[in-house]
Amino acid sequence: MNYRFLLVVLCFFSLAAYTQPVSTASQKILYQAQLHLTSLHACDWDDYVESSYPGVVKYYGGMKGYVDHSKRKLSLNTGVSELNRSMTLLQVVREKDEWQCVVERSAIVAMEGRHAQLRTYLIGHSSDAGKTWKFFEVESTGNSALNHIMPGLSSSIRVPQKAISFDLLAAGQ
Repeated sequence: MNYRFLLVVLCFFSLAAYTQPVSTASQKILYQAQLHLTSLHACDWDDYVESSYPGVVKYYGGMKGYVDHSKRKLSLNTGVSELNRSMTLLQVVREKDEWQCVVERSAIVAMEGRHAQLRTYLIGHSSDAGKTWKFFEVESTGNSALNHIMPGLSSSIRVPQKAISFDLLAAGQ
C-alpha cells in the first residue's frame, strides 16, 4: 500500500515538473513581448530595436529606417487613448533549436468619441530555447512579406488578420 502511495506522489511531482516549463515559457514570452511594446511607446529606441527581430530591422533598411517607420506608426495614434490592454499567447512552435510564437495584443481605445477594439499580432523568435525573444508586429499577413522578414518562419505558424471593431462599449460588450 505504501508503495502505491509513493508511486502516485512521484508521478504527481514528475507531472508537475514536466508542465512547469511550458507555463514559465509562456509567462516569459508575454513578459518580453510587453517589454518590447513598452519600449516602443516610451520611445526607448535602443531597447526597442534590441528586442526586435533582426529581420524586421533589416527589412526597413537598418536601425534608422526601422526607428523612423516606428515613429510614423506612433504618430498615427495621436489623439487615441487606450482604456484597456491585454496580451494572449496564441501559439508556440519549436523546430530544431528555434522557437517561434504568435502573441495577440488586444486593446480597447477611445478615439474622437468612439470606442474600438483593436487586435494586432506579434511574431516572436527565440534561438536560445526560449530564454530571450525578439519580436515584430505583423503589418500584413501575406506570406511573402512575413517570409521576407523571417525567412525561417515555420509553416505551422498561423497569424490571424488584424482586426478593428467599433463602438463595442456602446453595444454593451
